Amino acid sequence: MVKKIAGKVGLSAVLEVKTGSDHGGWIAQQDEAPLEFLERRARRHNARFSIKNSELILVRKGSWQTASGASTGSVL
Repeated sequence: MVKKIAGKVGLSAVLEVKTGSDHGGWIAQQDEAPLEFLERRARRHNARFSIKNSELILVRKGSWQTASGASTGSVL
């Protein structure tokens, strides 16, 4: 779903989090833009959503890793 939406808006998708259905096999998008929909899905799955360098990025909060698996290091 995320990759499909990213493609529709001209972005590639970098994912660490899977946002499969948690509502019996369907997910509704109504009266919201595709990127707003993805932001809502990210919040529901305790993830961060961002767009950088033409990539739509979805990573788990607090993972201390980039979507590619590299360490982000610590921030004080």
